[in-house]
Amino acid sequence: MPKKKEKENSLHLVEKKDSNFKARPSWAQPIIDQYGNTRGWRAKPNLLAKTILDDNEMFSVVDDNGKSTSYIYNGDYWEPVDLAGIRNIVASYFYDDEYRHAYNLLSSKVVNDTANLVTALMDRRKYEDTFDQSDPLNLNYIPFDYYDYNIMTNQNVEHSPERYFTYKRDYDLEDGDAECTNQWLLESLGGDEKLLELIKILIGASFYRSYKPLQFVIFITGEGGDGKSEFLDYWGSKLIGSRTNSHLSFDQIVKTGTNFALAELYHKELNTYDDLNASYIDSSMMGTAKQLTGGNPFDAEVKNKRNLRFANYATMVFATNDMPEIQNLGFAEKRRIYIFKWHKIPNFEEKYGMLRITKERGAFAKQCIDAFSIAKLRRDTGESQQDVLPKCEAIEENWKQFQLDSDPVARFVASRCEADPEYTGDHGWIVEKHDLYTNFIDWADKHNLKVKGMTERKFNKKIKKLGFQEVVRKVSYKATRVWQNMMLLPDGVENDTDSKIGLKEINY
Repeated sequence: MPKKKEKENSLHLVEKKDSNFKARPSWAQPIIDQYGNTRGWRAKPNLLAKTILDDNEMFSVVDDNGKSTSYIYNGDYWEPVDLAGIRNIVASYFYDDEYRHAYNLLSSKVVNDTANLVTALMDRRKYEDTFDQSDPLNLNYIPFDYYDYNIMTNQNVEHSPERYFTYKRDYDLEDGDAECTNQWLLESLGGDEKLLELIKILIGASFYRSYKPLQFVIFITGEGGDGKSEFLDYWGSKLIGSRTNSHLSFDQIVKTGTNFALAELYHKELNTYDDLNASYIDSSMMGTAKQLTGGNPFDAEVKNKRNLRFANYATMVFATNDMPEIQNLGFAEKRRIYIFKWHKIPNFEEKYGMLRITKERGAFAKQCIDAFSIAKLRRDTGESQQDVLPKCEAIEENWKQFQLDSDPVARFVASRCEADPEYTGDHGWIVEKHDLYTNFIDWADKHNLKVKGMTERKFNKKIKKLGFQEVVRKVSYKATRVWQNMMLLPDGVENDTDSKIGLKEINY
């Protein structure tokens, strides 16, 4: 059992008639009869409770719902302890080597009374002063097996109860090149060194308990069976640790209305979700995702309780075969969403193997954390997120394709039309407004796109936002409203959707 300090004068020496001495603890008192004779000994719950609180770092913290949780510092981190656990601590004192002559004083009544007194007498603290403290200097420490690592000084320091960690990792950082791990990720990312550099910074950011320096959401895309799941498991269970890894889907996070799931992000460093299903996300739903990655406190609903207010810092990582469709993508989404295409390695186990990769995690984690600390230092001096992160052509191309896939109107124009919205003259290309809309509905149905809420009025507004002009032209000798500099391709003909037609430029 961890002790705060060495005990002094904790034993009484009681002389017997046979001149032998027997040790009794300070929290035991003799039973004296009316004649002044010692008839036995008994444990005093009030004295034992005080001894336990003097010996151990313990306190109780109360949440907004009035629920009290007791914690004890085990020498490395704080861990919750319930009444049964406190009873075990009390009982252990009767068999402790230091109190070897106390075992015959043990009784269930003494244990229960002492445990209740320990609970009642321990210090009361607030979450905002302990586990939810906002001290920015404390955020620089990351707990590992034998020490806490300071990311700004690159120094290892002893574990401390003042940092209020409730966990530690089962490994320590190491110096090394982590060659196997880096080669595995490089090949999985298609051999793009810039992508490897970027994802290592973002992995390092997941160890930091705030979104203030970098705000991002990661999507890992690719065909099934290409190793995405293995990567998420490595990141979650091997690097960060399962205790601080949650598993909410993207739909669970952005869904509007009553959402009790978000409370699961409390005190989590990473949220990973595998096999994300492609879904339609209305732009109004993205507010939650922005809030969760903004670094500011928000209120999470808790069933039958008051809302839980906290600043989320769990890094969001989702693996999917097909990206969700998000309407009206703008600056906030582009600044946050990073899409990495994952490539299958057919002979992964023979070439790399998770056992070899796991052995390198101390060295690889240090590379990632140190890369993030450099980016954070630059952010602290006023540079923008886009300036401190490496520029990756692949990320930009993935975004453009995502934008096309997320905006069915832009995708339709790129696929089914000959169009040039930036042309200031007149190509002579025109298409009747209603004809364009009916073609869009047919095209969406063919491609299984959900456009039920896309009325003709909304459709026309989106066409205008893409830069096309509405004019009146004579069609079959009749004045007709048409779109200029656009014409439909022949039935059954579609452009390559990688075309830039229909993409709106979003600059940082």
